[in-house]
Amino acid sequence: MPLTYCGNLVRQDDPDRFLISLLMPRKAREGIWALYAFNTEIAKTRSVVTETTTGLIRLTWWREAIEEIYNNDTPRSHPVIEALAAVIKEHDLDKELFLKLLYAREFDLEDVPPGSVEGLKTYAQATNVPLLKLAMTILGQNDTEEVISRVATQYGVIGMIRSVLHLRAERRCMIPSDILGRYNLSPQKLYDFNQKQALPDILKEIAESLKENHNAQSSLLKAHTAVSHLYLRQLQKCSFDLYDPRLRAPLPFMALRLWWMTRFMTC
Repeated sequence: MPLTYCGNLVRQDDPDRFLISLLMPRKAREGIWALYAFNTEIAKTRSVVTETTTGLIRLTWWREAIEEIYNNDTPRSHPVIEALAAVIKEHDLDKELFLKLLYAREFDLEDVPPGSVEGLKTYAQATNVPLLKLAMTILGQNDTEEVISRVATQYGVIGMIRSVLHLRAERRCMIPSDILGRYNLSPQKLYDFNQKQALPDILKEIAESLKENHNAQSSLLKAHTAVSHLYLRQLQKCSFDLYDPRLRAPLPFMALRLWWMTRFMTC
């Protein structure tokens, strides 16, 4: 059976979450894809606009579309909004969680690095916790606030580490400014690759600040934790050198390893 518009969008723009979705019950996947497609659309705002004002207008469009769904207005003619409207009504999803995701994405438009590792973790939580909670509602799963927060932090921070070079191409920096200062670096020096030899040490320091043991009960959280663990191991094997060619290749047997870890490992 061919993928829907939302399924194809998530597979293309968010392959890790797409892979995670395939581990979830078949009956829930369309709803998960609609949710993740929405997240993909708002997450890429900074990449598709050239001005802060334009980005805010784009996020406002999505915010108004969400408000209209909850006001029982006719959904806007957009495949993601139409799919999401059905999921919201079927599962009675919390509107505030959508609004929190949209608010968090406004930070991307400021082009200001977080001030500290704790600030980076706060950003990771803001952009991942609401999404996890919405997906868990669709799946009928539960877990503690602490576990959800830890899983979201690890997933988001490791994703940031892996995307440093991609963000650099957009002249964006998510490495905390206090760490940059200790290494005599600045976002501009990072963009220009001056003193780039310090980068592996910086990324290793950030990774070591994460708490490993989550004790997740939800299969969704276990899957996110497994993805984080796989990428963290890969980064460690490459000594956090983002120029190591091994980091450019897909992880071997990713789907199989993720399936096994989600079902048989304690996260």
